[in-house]
Amino acid sequence: MVTDTRKYEIGSDITIEDNGHSLTARWDAGGGSHSVGCHRPVYMPPGRAAEWAEPMPDQLSCLFSLDGRTFYVEKFGLSVQAWLGTKVYASREEMNAEVKPTPFGSDGAVFTDQATGVQRFREVLLFSMWKVQHEQAPRLVDRTDAAVADYLTLAQQCDTESMERFNKAIAFSGRTFAQILKAIGRWEPLPESPVVKLF
Repeated sequence: MVTDTRKYEIGSDITIEDNGHSLTARWDAGGGSHSVGCHRPVYMPPGRAAEWAEPMPDQLSCLFSLDGRTFYVEKFGLSVQAWLGTKVYASREEMNAEVKPTPFGSDGAVFTDQATGVQRFREVLLFSMWKVQHEQAPRLVDRTDAAVADYLTLAQQCDTESMERFNKAIAFSGRTFAQILKAIGRWEPLPESPVVKLF
């Protein structure tokens, strides 16, 4: 039998639970239990050594809605938790005129071209708010595709925010998400074992 979750002690009475998808820090303080989680990065960014994740492939598996209007990059869906529009709009007004936001929608996502400063907008449909009919089979799309690149930008933003929350919550330990992840390394289900001391 192998474990679904591995546990590590990092000091300051904090236990890290790793299920292969995310790390969760748990501790007791002030008469109560506390926890904070952060997704494991799916791929290492291009050009960096694959220490605790697979290298970023040239093509990524994407699931598209039946009407082709929205999609998401499968491996990064956990981070973004949303469908992203395939169509680009020059302004928020142009997007809202066509998309017609509802109380369950959003104002979309804005991306800025770093070279020109020009902004572009895409529709966003949150997984928690929208049930989107989609194609059965995913498609492989180049990671340099404009829409995929924008989805990866959103994923990076979401992961960065999640890591910052994680680091802030356990700041009293003197440890960071990056330090903990580097010490744990890649996820490998192993025979059930006691809690491992990392530091």
